[in-house]
Amino acid sequence: MADKIKCTIVSGAPNECSGFLKENIDKESFIIAADSGYLHLQKAGLIPDLIIADFDSSEAPDIDCEIIKYPIKKDDTDTFNCVKYAIEKGFEKIEIFNAVGSRFDHTYANVLCLDYCRKNGVKCSIIDGHNRLTLITDKHTFKADYKFFSLFSFLTDCKGVTITGAEYTPERYNKTALDIAQGDQFAVCNSVKENECTVTVKEGVLLLAESAQMPRNDEGEESEDGRNLPEEIVPVAFLIFGDRVRSDAKQTLDYFDEQQVTLKVISGDSPQTVSMVAEEAGMKDYDKWIDASLLKNYEEIESVIDDYMIFKSGTDIRGVGS
Repeated sequence: MADKIKCTIVSGAPNECSGFLKENIDKESFIIAADSGYLHLQKAGLIPDLIIADFDSSEAPDIDCEIIKYPIKKDDTDTFNCVKYAIEKGFEKIEIFNAVGSRFDHTYANVLCLDYCRKNGVKCSIIDGHNRLTLITDKHTFKADYKFFSLFSFLTDCKGVTITGAEYTPERYNKTALDIAQGDQFAVCNSVKENECTVTVKEGVLLLAESAQMPRNDEGEESEDGRNLPEEIVPVAFLIFGDRVRSDAKQTLDYFDEQQVTLKVISGDSPQTVSMVAEEAGMKDYDKWIDASLLKNYEEIESVIDDYMIFKSGTDIRGVGS
């Protein structure tokens, strides 16, 4: 163990595919099972080096590895006890598998393990077939291993965030860097556009959440419910939901166009959704939209007012440019 710098912890979140674990776990690392996490390892054909557990979610196994048993009534979760053990033993990197499950309290506690590792100078990620979670405090580069990625401020406001190699970058808002405050959600659902993406933050801590489009089955492939679907499925209905556009909408838009009146749309709804409705209604330049809630002053608003047709409200843009 002394010559290994990486520790892998396997938690017991249910419904995780063994195929993904088997293909992605570092078999050369020191492997710790948190309670029923050893069952996931067993299903993947792997044996842990150590089990740390109170065995409230599984029975103590009869296998050839060290076991550290805790009482059920204790202060810390089994996963957190594994993390503390790994840090005490001097591991420089920790990967936690099967730590995002159906119980939000345990999931959030596991996310807080990332911050505990950060404060102790240890790199840590939470990984499974659905997501990979990582904290960023300076610079982080990653590939398109997952379909989407999102950025959130973690426990503090973040300043000077740059994003390169992605579908959406600060340049979209005519900026070189962005500030992401606690509660902001505009950095959700981005994607890696080039071979890799780099995110930097000047101040604060970012939570990077990489997510697959769909959960994976036991072979590690994306599947609708994370398991193998039946081969013979017959659809019984196909439903489409959408806003109803008035029949005379196009006529009204044409009238304004004839009168040389330029229309601007200000809406509190998603600008992408408004853009789709505007397209159906026949509005010109429907694809020119911007999230104006990110614009912080009149100078920024005035710089874009002529270039866009649809504005997500947030900053008071009424009367600007008139």
